[in-house]
Amino acid sequence: MDLRVDINAACSIIEKENLLWTSYTEYTPLHLASTENIRSLFPKINTSFEKSLVVTCGGDQPLECLKYGGKNIHTFDINHLAKYGLFLKIGAIRALSYEGFCKFYQDFDLSLYSQIRRFLCPEICIFFDFLFKRYNHMTVIYFMFDKINNYQISNNSSVFTKEGFYQIKDQLNKSDISYIQSDLTDIASKKKQEEYDFIYLSNIFYYNGMSWPQYAEFLNEQLLPHLKQDGAILIHYLYSGLLEPTILSLNSRIGSQIAESKRREFTSLMSTTTGLDTELISVPASDFGFGDGNEDIGVVLKRKNHRITI
Repeated sequence: MDLRVDINAACSIIEKENLLWTSYTEYTPLHLASTENIRSLFPKINTSFEKSLVVTCGGDQPLECLKYGGKNIHTFDINHLAKYGLFLKIGAIRALSYEGFCKFYQDFDLSLYSQIRRFLCPEICIFFDFLFKRYNHMTVIYFMFDKINNYQISNNSSVFTKEGFYQIKDQLNKSDISYIQSDLTDIASKKKQEEYDFIYLSNIFYYNGMSWPQYAEFLNEQLLPHLKQDGAILIHYLYSGLLEPTILSLNSRIGSQIAESKRREFTSLMSTTTGLDTELISVPASDFGFGDGNEDIGVVLKRKNHRITI
């Protein structure tokens, strides 16, 4: 996609000053930080992260893979602008100290950006140079990035902790992160020859319009062939306050005994009908909160040679 088109789309987003948006399209505001508690989730996923396919989001998810040994990270996103957010964050990690990094993601201080831009490729540099020249830096952070994250430093991601930041900074020098603009339904055709240790699909299920049976069929035909035999795939991140009829009330707010019963029921259903090892990984609810529950859940499947038939 032409850089000029991307810049014009970003300007349109900023100038509309849209404080509320509920869907993901080819041009939507960026995530400033993760809305998922990946810092608690990733160490509970028993797999290698060496070669991973990860939804780009705000960049925190692919960076989290680095903390756990990721070396070859392929990212994708339907949003054309996600690329700019990802590589701006990587540039910020390379250029700044932990304290500078946190400050930059609080207010987009232009003196810090002047240090970061030396670590950006020409395309990313031109994109942000244009925006910071045309608009006040606070206007960019407030309308270019989603309102859930603004003015907050997330505890959801390791990159926003001092230890995690420096681990990721070190691993960046040993790893490769690539980006491709793609919808979930097209990514398999663009990665035909690739196999992955880990695939992370974030909360795409909320937005893809598929039923669980349709999603299962899609996974069978499109993504499981790209998962290594010992690999793992996170097929859904369930926020504590957003419940689907199929998973029902995994949320513990309905009472611990009922919640545990529903977890066992759902895990049994998935394991029996899919032939996959199925795990519901509970983590403390995301810092940004979606409802009144106290835990989020990651639905993880381990690769086997069986079809999913929900």
